[in-house]
Amino acid sequence: DTGCSAGVDDFSEQAMNKETKHAVSISRFIIIIFSIRNILTSSCSNQEMKYREFSPDALLQPYIECYWIAEGDGEGLTQKIVPDGFTELIFHYGDLYRFRNFKGEEKIQSRIILAGQITQPVYLTPLGQSGVVGIKFKPTGIWKLVGWNMYAFTDDAADLAELPHIDSKALIEQLTSSASAEARIQLLEHWLLDQLPSARAAVADDLVHEINVLQGTVSMAELNKAFSIPVRKMERLFNEQVGISAKRYARIVRFRHVFQLLQKERWSKAEATYLAGYFDQAHFNKEFRTFSGEDPGTYFAQHHEFANFFLNRPVVFLQDPAKDSDHL
Repeated sequence: DTGCSAGVDDFSEQAMNKETKHAVSISRFIIIIFSIRNILTSSCSNQEMKYREFSPDALLQPYIECYWIAEGDGEGLTQKIVPDGFTELIFHYGDLYRFRNFKGEEKIQSRIILAGQITQPVYLTPLGQSGVVGIKFKPTGIWKLVGWNMYAFTDDAADLAELPHIDSKALIEQLTSSASAEARIQLLEHWLLDQLPSARAAVADDLVHEINVLQGTVSMAELNKAFSIPVRKMERLFNEQVGISAKRYARIVRFRHVFQLLQKERWSKAEATYLAGYFDQAHFNKEFRTFSGEDPGTYFAQHHEFANFFLNRPVVFLQDPAKDSDHL
């Protein structure tokens, strides 16, 4: 699985358990373009957003990639969000955001939302002073914890108060009255731990893992042969447990991989295209436009500074209060 933590040299061996080390080693690039799935700091603007990440409790690591906090003055700073293969639960304790989908439809986000998988770019604009805490789930994480059909949330951000089997009113009240962003993360973690007794296994997990190991360069026929799961059943499982089809998920994973390669200056676009398994340059350009809305040259010309910022961001482990205070 692909994690969203990036390492820093001063973490102790005790804090960096085996699972965390694995997540760190394979995942430095994801947050470059994702989260609120991404709050960005611009070196050419007076507006600044500060972003921090926190590792989940060991019991929740099969379900959660990380928690994150974004704070600052980003009013009017619209950010493009591209597909990353994850879903998130997001709570706004600051001002709300305007959401615009790829069809041009706009709405103001609710105070607490479940942001499902996206298949094309969307846009977020802070309406004032931002204060956001989020949970980035593993691809099947929400389904395993609460059993919702994830396809219902694809390309949408649902108000948690309208969803079944969740006492969101009490949760929202507690989150709103909390004294700090860190306290809000603790509340969310306790809420998630309360869901564990009813958690279920996801058949799609092994398929998700295989797709990530192969960096998206795998066909549905190959997955069928490896796991003896009929293609139609595989697609049904993915739609229900992940929110998108296995084929689309593999395309997004491959897109993430080529994005990572293009961040490394030693790879040209042609080399990255070959390494990521695209048929040719035209195929790669088409896929990149599908998920980013732009050709690669235009995208990286606009977002290169932001990518560098996220590659060097600090990470704080929730279990380590001393480290936490170092990064406040």
